[in-house]
This record gives sequence, structure tokens and C-alpha cells, in this order.
Amino acid sequence: MTDTLIVRPDMDIDADVIDIILRYPPLVSDRHHIQVKVNDGVVSFIGHTSNPINRGYLVDRVMALPGVVDVNAEALYDDVNISLATGQVLPTGVIANTYYGTVVLSGKAPADVDTVAMRVAQVPGVVRVVTTFGEAVL
Repeated sequence: MTDTLIVRPDMDIDADVIDIILRYPPLVSDRHHIQVKVNDGVVSFIGHTSNPINRGYLVDRVMALPGVVDVNAEALYDDVNISLATGQVLPTGVIANTYYGTVVLSGKAPADVDTVAMRVAQVPGVVRVVTTFGEAVL
């Protein structure tokens, strides 16, 4: 038995991807933070999900759609992994909370807030850094 390549219009694949997002309740709150592009059966995501479970579910379900050739999720980040990566660059006493790529720094103010904020801004997936220390906003 040979695999048959199913060719479908990109518009139909896009509609199915949106349907997956809207029918999986945990992804519904993520929907405004995810951009979907379909080109010749390749689905590309840009944006953020709240956690790796939502991200994995979305990628796996989309890959199984008829007509999908590949899924590019390199630019689809999740807040849990962003928080973990951010924690690696923070000094002791600084706390990071992540909301769809926006990282809010709080806790004990570091000596050089701007330097810490710039290190956090370089973490993949971070789109904005806000501090409660009254200084850096990137």
C-alpha cells in the first residue's frame, strides 16, 4: 500500500487549523496570540501559547490534518519554557512572570535593572520586558 498525497487548498487547511484552536478549550484563550500561515500545505505558526501542552497539542493535531505537508512551529513559544529560560538569567531575588511573551520582573530590585532587563529580552520568545522597579521597559 502506498501513501497518497492529499492536496487541499491552503484556505481549507487554515480553516481546519482555526477549528482545532477553537474546539480545544485550553487553546481558546491562546487564540489571539497565535498567527497561522499556510503556504502550499506548510502550516507556520508565530506567537505564544500559555503552556507546552497546548503548543504540543496544536502542532500534533495540525500535522495530522489531510493536506498538511509540514508544520513550522519554530516561532511558536510557550510561556512555561520562556519562564524557565528567563529564570536562568535572573539574579537571586528577582521574580519573572510571563504572559504570552511579556515578562514582568518583580521582587528584589537588582543593582542594574537595565542590564537584567536586556538579558531577559534576549531570551527566545520574549517580546516585552516590564519591571515593577520603576525603570526599564523594553
